[in-house]
Amino acid sequence: RYITSVERIGMQRGWIEGEIKGEIKGETKLLVRQLTKRFGPLSAATQAQLDNATTDQLEHWADAILDAPTLEAVFSAH
Repeated sequence: RYITSVERIGMQRGWIEGEIKGEIKGETKLLVRQLTKRFGPLSAATQAQLDNATTDQLEHWADAILDAPTLEAVFSAH
């Protein structure tokens, strides 16, 4: 089947959006593992905060976990 340039652009945009969503999902999964290992089980509110985070927030929290003495400190450092 012939694909028009408009369809091709739409497909590429979809692939890019899928990549970004996959990257965020992977970063979130890793951060959940790290936080749980360091501070114990996470509350539903903390999990929701992670699930709704931006890439920048996830990266900041991933850095903050290295020095933060408490779970609350990880999230308040930004």
